[in-house]
Amino acid sequence: MDGPRRYLVSVGGMRLRHWTGYLHIIWPTLKTRRAAKRAPGCVMVDTFKDGDTYFAASVWTDRTAMHDFAHSGIHADLMAIAPRHMAFFTNRLFETETLPDRATLVDLWRQQVNPQQVR
Repeated sequence: MDGPRRYLVSVGGMRLRHWTGYLHIIWPTLKTRRAAKRAPGCVMVDTFKDGDTYFAASVWTDRTAMHDFAHSGIHADLMAIAPRHMAFFTNRLFETETLPDRATLVDLWRQQVNPQQVR
């Protein structure tokens, strides 16, 4: 008998170098979000701001599908331009049996991030 369903969650937090960076990454971020929602194995996508940190999260049922999407053209294009506009970015992966809400995503990300990385 199969056990409970396991989800693989990817959550990244970032801060912009300057507010104008938002203008450079918002359209590619929205395109990547739309593509992720249609990707095989992806069951949830969210982008949001908590305090002065922006978050992007995706939840997957298949590790290979997540990896393939992360290295796909549209996501790779975003990752190529985004670092120029970020003061920091750090991504964390974790597994869960339930679909996380935003508060859970932020809490789990903060538990795994060294505070020195995000100053």
